[in-house]
Amino acid sequence: NCTIAGNSANGTYSIGAGMYFQSSYPTLTTCTITGNSATGGYGDGGGLYCASSDATLTGCTITGNVVANHGGGICCGESSPTLTDCAIARNTAGTSGGGVDCEYSDPTFTDCVVVGNRAGSGDGGGLNFDSSNPTLSRCTIMGNSIMGSFGDGGGVCFSSSNATLTDCTITRNATGV
Repeated sequence: NCTIAGNSANGTYSIGAGMYFQSSYPTLTTCTITGNSATGGYGDGGGLYCASSDATLTGCTITGNVVANHGGGICCGESSPTLTDCAIARNTAGTSGGGVDCEYSDPTFTDCVVVGNRAGSGDGGGLNFDSSNPTLSRCTIMGNSIMGSFGDGGGVCFSSSNATLTDCTITRNATGV
């Protein structure tokens, strides 16, 4: 039941403004991660940044976070996060993965809502998976967008990834907004 809010990372390596996990196995339950920004330098992972970490999030809200590059809400590299019953909403990334951006990762999303996230000139307004193996079950991905004229997957982009989706709703997402 923690709140991580209003933090910033604006130096050369501005990653993980709200929380940064390196080779860790954290568990967050009913936490709110909101209003964090990583806008300088690399600018990845406004709310959370997971590097070689397997975070478990249950009943969490990740909202209103902003980054210069990847993963407005969450950015993962070589990680296997598990999100259950989480809301990822109204996050913004200057490049890819407005809500979540994963590279070389195996994330699992169950009963999650990904809504109203925005990516700039890259891919995945809501979710972006590059060289990853995501599993999504009973998730709703709605009203996400890519703001630039380039980029793929207003809701979700899978690039060189093997995805498993079960009973998901992906609707009213847009590119080139």
